[in-house]
Amino acid sequence: MSAPRFQVAAVELYERPVKLRMPFRFGVVTLTAAPQAFLRACIRLEDGREGWGAGAEILAPKWFDKNLALSNEDNFDQLRLALRLASDAYLDRGAPMSIHRQDALGLEDVPDASGVVVERGRQLVEAARSSCTSGR
Repeated sequence: MSAPRFQVAAVELYERPVKLRMPFRFGVVTLTAAPQAFLRACIRLEDGREGWGAGAEILAPKWFDKNLALSNEDNFDQLRLALRLASDAYLDRGAPMSIHRQDALGLEDVPDASGVVVERGRQLVEAARSSCTSGR
């Protein structure tokens, strides 16, 4: 039996400010507040069934891109860009993808964002997809 195939029919991005209960220190950053990104994705299976899924992540500065020349806001903007690019890449695909193997999305040459940052955007779209298609 082959894996179900799907298309991302719609993506909605939201954000809210989060203040941490206690400072969280990792590396050179002590985080006391950060935006939290929410992504909702509508998934369409080849048989026409659709459903919505969601994923969420704190946008943590210096988590992926350790460049000390970048401010926290620069890092937040990188992560926002990664989410938009990954969302657009999924929406722009014409052919359905396998749930267990996504083809290259063409995000390799993204300016102003490391490959790891861009991969994080793809992972959040995948989290939304997974919450929608689990149990099908």
